[in-house]
Amino acid sequence: MAPDCEAQTARERWLAALLLQHGLELQPARLAELASAQAMLTRYTEFLRQTSPVSVKYLEHEHDA
Repeated sequence: MAPDCEAQTARERWLAALLLQHGLELQPARLAELASAQAMLTRYTEFLRQTSPVSVKYLEHEHDA
């Protein structure tokens, strides 16, 4: 299995376990979409952290709007 496929499968297993802890379950196709979206969000967050550490730090803390 290619590294990207292994990483995707690992994300899917992690998300499935997390959802089951909360009594939720997804169809495999939806789980794959969610895992892919989570990976993209992680990459985007890292991009923001590198380009603008102040804004990401602000986003990591709860605040009143």
